[in-house]
Amino acid sequence: MNGETKNRYCVRVLGCKVNQYEACQIEHLLDRLGLVPATAGETADVAILHGCAVTNLAARKSRQALRKLSADHPSARLIMSGCGSAISGFDPTAEKCLVAPSGEHWLPDLEACVNDALRHAPSHVTDGPIGLEHFSGHKRAFLKIQDGCSIGCTYCIVPTLRGGSRDKPLDEILREAERLTANGYAELVITGVSVGLYGMGGGPALSDVLRGLLRIPGIQRLRMSSLHPQEVSDELLAVWSSTKRMMPHVHLPLQSGSTRLLEAMRRGYTAESFLETIRRFRDALDRPAFTTDVITGFPGETEEDFEATRDVIEKTGFSGLHVFPYSNRPGTPASRMKNQVPAPLARRRAEQLQHLGKRLARSYFESLIGMREEVLVEQAVDGLCTGHGERYFPITFPGPENLLCEIAPVHLIEMQGEGMTGESIGKDHKTDF
Repeated sequence: MNGETKNRYCVRVLGCKVNQYEACQIEHLLDRLGLVPATAGETADVAILHGCAVTNLAARKSRQALRKLSADHPSARLIMSGCGSAISGFDPTAEKCLVAPSGEHWLPDLEACVNDALRHAPSHVTDGPIGLEHFSGHKRAFLKIQDGCSIGCTYCIVPTLRGGSRDKPLDEILREAERLTANGYAELVITGVSVGLYGMGGGPALSDVLRGLLRIPGIQRLRMSSLHPQEVSDELLAVWSSTKRMMPHVHLPLQSGSTRLLEAMRRGYTAESFLETIRRFRDALDRPAFTTDVITGFPGETEEDFEATRDVIEKTGFSGLHVFPYSNRPGTPASRMKNQVPAPLARRRAEQLQHLGKRLARSYFESLIGMREEVLVEQAVDGLCTGHGERYFPITFPGPENLLCEIAPVHLIEMQGEGMTGESIGKDHKTDF
């Protein structure tokens, strides 16, 4: 820029793994446009909030975060991007910000917003794909392969915000994975709005994506972020179980254990078929860990429905349980349903399930005491290493700083908080665990 002072930017993000991935895409875009990150104490020229609106609480937090961003950078041009920019009742004029809503063209729209904010001539950075080479602030890298959703759950606003399911071309996925691996990321987390829909419209299947990734030299671990229970094919499980590089953890959103409510939610499975999917995973993988999402207080939920949910949760034995009181999203079919459950009752049921989830997590962790777990070290400070094991829970153990970003075998000793402690085995140590 011929010695000129470069415009500075600040990016903040709320929400899911997809949003975190997209926030890194935003940073890559801004770098290509010639902007530089604002350092501590500096005021940005462009301040972007990549927001979330999956629940009413998330939408409220997005509005609050935008105002906080404005207060921190009072002279910056504000931009709200992502699902948060399509919040019902959100007025960008009143908030004095530009918007780039989620959808197929969100990144080119954001590029146009930045150029507008800085009064730059139109650019064409987003004419081609913006894949990642680095994943800021993480030792594991997310790899987004899909966007949007076509399932049509009656409570969900995401298809309205992001549109129908769209696949990233397989060759782009593999090139991005090669770049991330070359830059030292030992674990890639496969993510998307509804990853299991990959290939459902034709073309390569999700199992083909896994096969392609597993052929890349240097990829040490692959992790799946989330799957719909009906998207777990025999072929997918066959690839998953064929290698130790695929992690034995899966996030399967249950939402309800009542088949009657699952039908009202349009989830496409029954309580019995959900448990059958769990059984298939247990047959295929070594002591897999299951995490899930559950909604309490969905319209019409009775005590019998709630007890059915408790029953499925107990039978599954989840290692992690994320419970959400039902969030009424205007524009969804569920918002028009009769028999809306009072919010205090939905919250009480959520609290009960949260206590159950803690008990089940403790039971699962206790079953692993004495076992060996491979830990990707994400922090090494003052002689203590911390990272995620194969089954996706944090593990802390004594170890030197040079283990950072390495995969270390650990002997699990006891539960600590929401994870476990252990002791290093040493890579050459032979064990029967």
